[in-house]
Amino acid sequence: MSRKKCSINENSLGGRLRIFREAQGYKLADFANLLGISHGSLSNIENNKQKPSAEPISSLIQNTNINIYWLFNGEGEPYLNNSVISDIKSEINDPYQELIEMARDVLMSQTEHSKAFSVNIRSFHKLCTIDKSSKCTEKNACDRTKLLEDKCDKLSNEINDLKNRLDRLNHHQEKKEDIERKVM
Repeated sequence: MSRKKCSINENSLGGRLRIFREAQGYKLADFANLLGISHGSLSNIENNKQKPSAEPISSLIQNTNINIYWLFNGEGEPYLNNSVISDIKSEINDPYQELIEMARDVLMSQTEHSKAFSVNIRSFHKLCTIDKSSKCTEKNACDRTKLLEDKCDKLSNEINDLKNRLDRLNHHQEKKEDIERKVM
């Protein structure tokens, strides 16, 4: 009995991942091993039944020449050239450094935004803390994962919004100073 082969959806992350894997000549199990996940998980990702976590994406970036922008957005070329790869690999050494610095800048600004951001960080931390007495079933683990992903997305958006606001404020301040210099 042969299995029916699924068509590849080039408009999805999973489909593009499968295109990349097959173009590189990897079998499903070998590619899954490279990413540090089970072949079942890779199959689910390729068939858009599961989103990849950060660990396999990090392994993918470190071990291949995939253009991650192409993977997530379908834009650009699937492969990176060597100079771009070395730039990315240097950034991977501490993937959260920029995020931590941005968060630190917001928190140190001592504004109403920094206070709100602080509250969000504390509530996010509380969500991440698993009560050892509660049962961890697959369903509540999936629910918790989805909740955490949503919270991460929200925090990331808030950080970017705050950064954009600070950039706009700095720009307005520079314009104001230019006008004051011209008036004097």
